[in-house]
Amino acid sequence: MVRSPGHDLVLSAGHCLKGYSGASPRRRLAFVPQYHDGLKPFGVFPVKDDGVYVSQEYYDRGEHAGAAYDFGFAVTEPNEEGKSLQDATGAVSLLTGTGYSHTPVRMIGYPGGAQKPLECMSRTTKWVSDDSADPGTFCRIACDAFVGGTSGGPMLVPWAGGWGVIGVIGGYHTGGNTSQISYSAYFGTATRALYDAATAGAPPAGS
Repeated sequence: MVRSPGHDLVLSAGHCLKGYSGASPRRRLAFVPQYHDGLKPFGVFPVKDDGVYVSQEYYDRGEHAGAAYDFGFAVTEPNEEGKSLQDATGAVSLLTGTGYSHTPVRMIGYPGGAQKPLECMSRTTKWVSDDSADPGTFCRIACDAFVGGTSGGPMLVPWAGGWGVIGVIGGYHTGGNTSQISYSAYFGTATRALYDAATAGAPPAGS
């Protein structure tokens, strides 16, 4: 959850959200914060029709050539009690243009099929892709057991009033080749522009 004027914004990886663009009922999507062991402590927040924002560059280039744009936002509706997401759970600040090296970094992710999330404290460093099929410069972090399903999980740093997010698991090879090393697309001007589009309610890009 990232702070926004509408108190309704979720951040994830572009490859997690790209299949949910548009208003088709078959693409119903909802966010369940702090889900664990079958429990939904804050309820369910449906994603608005046409509320998924992924960069046009990511759609156009694809998840490999567009790895540097592997981030996205989803605009939610209130839960069953009529509460907005940010009011129910709190949120973190979106940080852009802050560089590649951060410490400490708290990373969270849900492995596929898991009932509880993983957490890890580590640090990020700069990684320049060595694969021409997945070009770009990324944040790289060492944390064990972040297997498939953890994509979109946040990389958080201490920030005024709580936490700030400097990346999400994704980017280079959609998050990495092993469960010990993860990556994020760099959060820069493209990330901020996408955030601005989502918070302004601009028409989202599409595949």
